[in-house]
Amino acid sequence: PLSAIFKALRKKDIRVNGKKQNEKYFLEEGDIVEIKYIQSKKEDKTQKFIKVDPKRMKICFEDENMVIVEKWPGILVHSDTNDNKEPTLTDYVLSYLN
Repeated sequence: PLSAIFKALRKKDIRVNGKKQNEKYFLEEGDIVEIKYIQSKKEDKTQKFIKVDPKRMKICFEDENMVIVEKWPGILVHSDTNDNKEPTLTDYVLSYLN
């Protein structure tokens, strides 16, 4: 889950070019990203998201293990309230994957 990625950032389990980085680092072409294996807890709850057309989302990189997307200005990464009606970047990614 997304929370595991944020935890990995906080614990400095993500390295770029062999150095520990935080969430403020901007990737550059040629950077080598290393992510310590993240084992997620099995979640019983179903994932709820707003179904959107993911064509607006720019995919920078994708393989069988990850998708890296570009966040555009003005869009939230995840909802800041339970009653948020605006799609978030998480909604776009989940719509793309489902």
